[in-house]
Amino acid sequence: MNDQEQHVSNKLTNKQIAIRAAISFAALGLISLIVLWSVYDFEWSLDTVSNSVFIVNVPVFLVAVVMQTGATRVTIGMTYATRMFFTYRKMKEEYDGYGEYYDEKSPGHTKNMVYIMIAAGLWIAIAFILSAQYLADTPNF
Repeated sequence: MNDQEQHVSNKLTNKQIAIRAAISFAALGLISLIVLWSVYDFEWSLDTVSNSVFIVNVPVFLVAVVMQTGATRVTIGMTYATRMFFTYRKMKEEYDGYGEYYDEKSPGHTKNMVYIMIAAGLWIAIAFILSAQYLADTPNF
């Protein structure tokens, strides 16, 4: 399979994105419940539920954004330099230079993470709504 065919086969349909987003939404909700249980002993109040949802989903959302944009490509240069330092002969046999190394490694640094961003974004929105309600109900805040 050449690069063009692989790129086409990695494309997700809207239905696949919706299914993956639903599964991710459920999984992130379950992880939020585990945090609610382990940190707050299942204390069901607006602030504890909002906090546990926020604790789980903000890092997940940020990592998904990094992976979606391919920002992990900035580490390719450091990896190349480290590998050249420790395995110089092997690297010289495999690659003519950094350009060839980058061209081979960089396509794998972009992933389709839209479904995770959707699921985590929905949970973050829910956390903001719960926290806004909590702050509105709390006197002198």
